[in-house]
Amino acid sequence: MGSETIEDFAVLKKGVHYGPHSGFGWEHIWEEHKEDFRLYYEGKFNRHVNDKELETLMKEDIENALRYGEITPISERESVVYRWNGIEVAVSTKEKNCGSIITAHPGD
Repeated sequence: MGSETIEDFAVLKKGVHYGPHSGFGWEHIWEEHKEDFRLYYEGKFNRHVNDKELETLMKEDIENALRYGEITPISERESVVYRWNGIEVAVSTKEKNCGSIITAHPGD
């Protein structure tokens, strides 16, 4: 069991938001990109999206990006970016936290 490798596995940790453009995990994504996601979904659905629905939609699309997205390595940041359906998810490839989701946001 201890020597098994699990392919294509990412973890969304609670994380921390230190301030603008600084942090990782869910706390960072929620604090830094919540309103970007809200604008994205409100434009997509042409209606208001409340916080509870927003959280559900964000987590579903983060999971879908990891499952179905196109992968781009970003060597200078030691991460990979998954792009799917207008959403980008960055995942660390650093040895100490490999597989941890750094951030997610609607793409440009």
